[in-house]
Amino acid sequence: MIFPKAKKLARELDWYTAKDLVFGLYKGYFFSVGDAAITNNPQYKFVVVKTGELTDEQVAIVEKALFDNKSVLKFTMFRITKYGLHFEFHENFKFTKLERVYALFDFAVDILKQVGVPEQNNCHDCDTKERIQYYNINDEGAILCPSCAGKVEDTFNEAARERVLSEKGYLAGFLGALAFSIPGIIAWVLVSFFWGKLTIVLILAISILSFKGYVYFKGKQGTGTRYLIFLSTIVSVIIANTATILAALMNEGFDFDHSLGIMFEDQEVWSILIHDNLLSLGLSLIGGIWIMSSLKHKELSIIPAKKFVEA
Repeated sequence: MIFPKAKKLARELDWYTAKDLVFGLYKGYFFSVGDAAITNNPQYKFVVVKTGELTDEQVAIVEKALFDNKSVLKFTMFRITKYGLHFEFHENFKFTKLERVYALFDFAVDILKQVGVPEQNNCHDCDTKERIQYYNINDEGAILCPSCAGKVEDTFNEAARERVLSEKGYLAGFLGALAFSIPGIIAWVLVSFFWGKLTIVLILAISILSFKGYVYFKGKQGTGTRYLIFLSTIVSVIIANTATILAALMNEGFDFDHSLGIMFEDQEVWSILIHDNLLSLGLSLIGGIWIMSSLKHKELSIIPAKKFVEA
């Protein structure tokens, strides 16, 4: 989501848009501006300026200049990455004024010129200025020539093919998800046995443990991952409910074999097991939604960028 201040900036500078940010040139240097997700705490506006690879000496000079002028420029924090500068303006109580953003733009341009960083109004891969175009690459802006854009697209296509091939084996991850769910199953049995109630916290705990186990056992990452973790959560819930009823029967004085027989032969006990499993599976959908959303695969993409147009 692009917030109003970023929209205004894009309109004034005739910039381009991606999903959550705007980007373009300012005095020859390439900037991106956007806002953190509305659910993020703290909420902040970010500014990124592309620099190309900086030398240690350039980093030292830029870092000192930013530290010395932080209070004047009024940004909350900054970091220098391999190919750019990243700034944040935290907005807990008031929004960032565009004057501050423009002041940061001007300061960044001046300091980059001072340390000899060339303007970034060329292809960001091969540095040519011939037939360059703005692109939206995975919701981030870039300037590329047709040749370099083609190489990026080829790389993404190859990554997609490799991902399809990697989806052929999931067993190790599934078994890991089940193994890591054991503490959650034990907690489920104890809470159900002594308290007599189910809690959504236990559902989420088993979902998270399943996810951790899948990753720890190096399960294949692909479109099937989230479905296998969801399946392991369901299996764990069924095991937990079965174990709870067995524990209750054994607490009444029956041995394990007798309790097992009662559970499957006694209609009333069997009905309780079915009821508990259906209720638990209903609650499991909440954990499943979390898994599906958190593991949803994002396709790599490169498309020509579009200029900001006020809706």
